[in-house]
Amino acid sequence: MQKFVRKLGLMSLWMGLSVSAFATINGFDPSIKFPQKDKTAPFLKAHFYANESDLNDMAVGLTREQVRLLVGSSQLHASTVTAHSISYIFKFSELDKHELVCQYVIQFDEHQRVSGSYFDSQACVDHLHPPLPGSVQAQEASAPTSTPDAPATAPVALPDQPKLTIPSKMLFGFNQSRLKDLPESVKATLRTFADQLKANNATLDRVTITGYTDRIGDDAYNQKLSTARAETIKDYLVVRGVDAAKINTEGKGSAEPVVQCSETNRKKLAACLAPNRRVDIEFKQK
Repeated sequence: MQKFVRKLGLMSLWMGLSVSAFATINGFDPSIKFPQKDKTAPFLKAHFYANESDLNDMAVGLTREQVRLLVGSSQLHASTVTAHSISYIFKFSELDKHELVCQYVIQFDEHQRVSGSYFDSQACVDHLHPPLPGSVQAQEASAPTSTPDAPATAPVALPDQPKLTIPSKMLFGFNQSRLKDLPESVKATLRTFADQLKANNATLDRVTITGYTDRIGDDAYNQKLSTARAETIKDYLVVRGVDAAKINTEGKGSAEPVVQCSETNRKKLAACLAPNRRVDIEFKQK
């Protein structure tokens, strides 16, 4: 394995990880080479805990930018980067308050799309995807029996309302627009919504995402911020499998406010204007 050394801040980072010939997501392969843990120990002082739901969204074919949206670029102080891989070190919090330290590598093909991702131990894989209990029994259960076939899974239906509004209290904080800024509750809502759209792709005609801000700040900045918010939501839906070609985004800045406020105190004004900071997602069927 060829080794490279790159300095990020005050830390010396090792670069160069072997690439597996087989595409596996969030697996374990003993042939994958990781930096020695004593070399990465200083990074643990940052107490970076993995976002398990985001790791579960990792998929073959994602671009580097989509990976950044999932894992976040702010953790790059705790990673090594090469032309074909990015590796991280982070922690999982166990139920017994024990901290499981894991190294994680994301590999890219010649087109700079994800070709696989691996942990440095099976324990890390099992934490993210606990093994099913009674695997022997599960195999036996899968054998042909005289039991009638289970009913087919009901199709995933689109929401009753063609418009989903994510309000400020659930969405980004003041002046925020990145995926890492979204609360987990919003990501859960978006995951469900994305699964509904993806399951109905054949009849889905168009998805329109519109971002808004409040009136604080100048018009040019608010326009840029509202567009960035809409683009972030689109990127997350695409990562979850929604057809990017069917998604349009638009930023409307502080236009179309839902509340009007007259407070003179800036902090109180920002709180009053919170409902205006939102993202609307509308879909149209064929």
